[in-house]
Amino acid sequence: MEIQVTGPAAKALRSKQGSETVAWRLAAVHAGCGCGEDLLFEMERDHPRPDDVWLKAEGIPFLIDPHSRSYLDRKLVVDYCEERGTFTLKSDSQIYRSHIRL
Repeated sequence: MEIQVTGPAAKALRSKQGSETVAWRLAAVHAGCGCGEDLLFEMERDHPRPDDVWLKAEGIPFLIDPHSRSYLDRKLVVDYCEERGTFTLKSDSQIYRSHIRL
């Protein structure tokens, strides 16, 4: 698995990464009433768990748990829109989530 962080995203993540932050977690979270397979993709500061995969891009650490990894493509991109102040998690084939506020 590989992560690419765009220049604007790297700058924004570094500015938001507090001294207590260990890494940025990319996670697939089940949502909804359970009637279907609704997934939300999140990005948040977190500490590592035993089964996490560690990735690093532009010197920024990321964590992905095995469950979430099964829903993500092998190559991911984290981008940032300065106008909106939001992040986007995407791959070559899809946008997992846009307008992520941290």
